[in-house]
Amino acid sequence: MRASVEPLEGNQVKLNIEVEETEFGKILDSTVSEFSKQLRIPGFRPGKAPRRLVESRIGKDQIRQEAVKDALPTFLAQAVEDTGVDAVGFSNVNVTSGPNDRNLDFEATVDLRPKAKIVGYEGLEVT
Repeated sequence: MRASVEPLEGNQVKLNIEVEETEFGKILDSTVSEFSKQLRIPGFRPGKAPRRLVESRIGKDQIRQEAVKDALPTFLAQAVEDTGVDAVGFSNVNVTSGPNDRNLDFEATVDLRPKAKIVGYEGLEVT
């Protein structure tokens, strides 16, 4: 996974996150496995249906959407940790990779903790 930071106005930055095919492929595999356990396909025990059959029943787009939905919080947290951004929250997340792409690319607008500027304390004396 690669993440880059782009400063925005105010207390916000944009994180550009690219998740490689190997990392996202593991999540896709686990999502297919979960769907396979829930499906009742004649001739197969739950969880034992081949991937192609599960994908044809549910649809590759639906499986990818579910995998992205499950994976986004994990990858966002990892990107914030890797970049060292002092995040307070996320205001906007956009998936930029297409439905047929093997990797996952997305952008997240992150709200930062405001920096306090204290002025006029230099001349004060403490007794």
